[in-house]
Amino acid sequence: MECNVSERHADMQEAGFSLIEVLMTVALISVLAAISMFYIGDLMTNYRVRGGARQVYVDMQTARLNAIREGKVYAVEFVTSTTYCIKRRAGATWDAGCDVGGEDTLDIISKTADLSRDYSRVSASFVCGAVAPGRAVFNPTGAAECAGTGSRVEVSAVKRDGTSQIQSLCVNTNTGNVRVVDGSTC
Repeated sequence: MECNVSERHADMQEAGFSLIEVLMTVALISVLAAISMFYIGDLMTNYRVRGGARQVYVDMQTARLNAIREGKVYAVEFVTSTTYCIKRRAGATWDAGCDVGGEDTLDIISKTADLSRDYSRVSASFVCGAVAPGRAVFNPTGAAECAGTGSRVEVSAVKRDGTSQIQSLCVNTNTGNVRVVDGSTC
């Protein structure tokens, strides 16, 4: 039983990859990674806008259901482009703001949300004609108050090319139902 070193060496050469094969594979992976980097930013923007819209949708449904369950008037008030709160009216009129535990508002705040915490560069605004800008109000019947057309919440973010990714939460003032659509048209 003689072990021939040259035979073992020949077997090992057949089992590996050549340097050119490894370099070509690395180059191909690098090109694919570079191409995907152009698309990943816009894809992440789309996911952030959709996530922000889902969060606002859930909070608007919570306010509506609380109004029905408790027989009180509730609202989702947008204070800044990223901050809003769910609150119940304590007096005859609404107090502006979402100051939790402070003295800026007499309304009862049940939740304050900040979209920028979970969804960077995403903003939201409530559009309700010329009346009650920034506040979506739900009555004990479940109906929403808005004395204008186009009652909606726009959740948006700017993409790299300067265009905006927008999702709208359309509020039916008669029923209070909220539905999510792509774009700014309800």
